[in-house]
Amino acid sequence: MFHEQQATKLTVNPGEVEARSAAIGDVSRDVLDAQFAKLGKTWESQAEGLLGLRTKELKNAQAEIASSEQATKVEELQGH
Repeated sequence: MFHEQQATKLTVNPGEVEARSAAIGDVSRDVLDAQFAKLGKTWESQAEGLLGLRTKELKNAQAEIASSEQATKVEELQGH
């Protein structure tokens, strides 16, 4: 079961490969390898951690906005 989940997680569709290739452009493999070597082995997990943190912060900010909007509506209704 674990291996099937990993395989599904790692499967990339052809459209995604083309989009990534277009984003990279004509940069040589040697240049890319050198840049990723500078990042080290943990860059991906660090990026995922930051993404999770930013996602949580975004959800919290959206909840605050929704709460403020609701409070404003209540005040408007009570004022009229």
